[in-house]
Amino acid sequence: MTARWRVGVIAAAVIGIGAAALIAIRLIRNADHYASAGDVALFTLYGFEDRTTYAPSYSEEGFKRVRAGMTEQAVRGLIGEPLRRWSVKPENQEVWSYSSGARDASYWQRLVIFDGTGHVARSRREYNAD
Repeated sequence: MTARWRVGVIAAAVIGIGAAALIAIRLIRNADHYASAGDVALFTLYGFEDRTTYAPSYSEEGFKRVRAGMTEQAVRGLIGEPLRRWSVKPENQEVWSYSSGARDASYWQRLVIFDGTGHVARSRREYNAD
């Protein structure tokens, strides 16, 4: 292995890492729905697959305004009706899902979790990699 060849390999690796970093930075800055750097890493590893279906009245801007303590009515006013809802009995919570993906597909998950009194306990934004 010659020194010139080693330099070429190192240069190619640095360029590849730099390109991946630039893509990740652009995704984080320009797309509100990327929840975290970890999610962007998963998104990148899964080949930028995004097969997300959102509820008809959903908007990322509205979702970002959902806060703990808000009522169900206030959440509906911001982002409309969810695609699905289900109860989590032991915790006495109700989960509203505003996104879904095809079976065995990767997608951006958007959930609002309500406590037993009908107020937002928390919301979740993450990449579901399948």
